[in-house]
Amino acid sequence: SNKTWALLDMALSVASGKPWWGRNTTQTRVLYVNFELPAWAMRLRMEAVRAARPDLLTQRNLTLWNLRGHATDLAILRPRLEQAIEADAYGLIIIDPAYKLLGDRDENSNTDITNFMNEFERFSERTGAAVVIAHHFAKGDPSAKYAVDRMSGAGAWARDPDALLVMTPHEEDYCFTVSSILRSLPMQDD
Repeated sequence: SNKTWALLDMALSVASGKPWWGRNTTQTRVLYVNFELPAWAMRLRMEAVRAARPDLLTQRNLTLWNLRGHATDLAILRPRLEQAIEADAYGLIIIDPAYKLLGDRDENSNTDITNFMNEFERFSERTGAAVVIAHHFAKGDPSAKYAVDRMSGAGAWARDPDALLVMTPHEEDYCFTVSSILRSLPMQDD
C-alpha cells in the first residue's frame, strides 16, 4: 500500500513544518522507528521523497532508528522511547510497522491488542508526543470491506486509535484512495 512512502513523506513534512497531503503541519522533531526496511532502502526512499519535495528541509529535525531484525515487545522499547523524548523533545513518533512490537501478544486477540494500544496511549499521555503506527491489511481484496474492517487481526486495531487513514489501491496506476476515520474530529472529505 506504499505505507512507508506515505509515512516518510509525513515525517519529513512535519520535521520541516510543511503541508502533508494538503494539510498544514506544526514543525516538531520526529522520531521514525523503522522495523521493516534495511537502512540502505530507507535512505534511498528518503532521498527520493526529498527529490520529489524540494520544499522539505534536510533531516535535521528527523531521527531514524533502523531496527530491522530487532523486533521486540513495546514494553521493552517504551523506556528507550521515553528517554529519547526527554533528551530531544520529539513531538511525533512513527512506528513502522506496529506488529514488530507485539512481543508475545496475539494480533488476533482483542484483549492483547487493546493492551498493546493502551501502552501507546499511556506513552503518548506521559510524553505529549503524537504516535503514528503503521499496520497491514488482512489478506484478500481490501476494497471488498469497509475501511474500518481492513486491518489484519483483531478489531481493536481499528477501534482504539483516535484517527485512522486507510490507503486502498485505486484502479488507476500509482494512485490510492484514502479514507479517514476520526474519533473526536469532524469527518474529512476523502
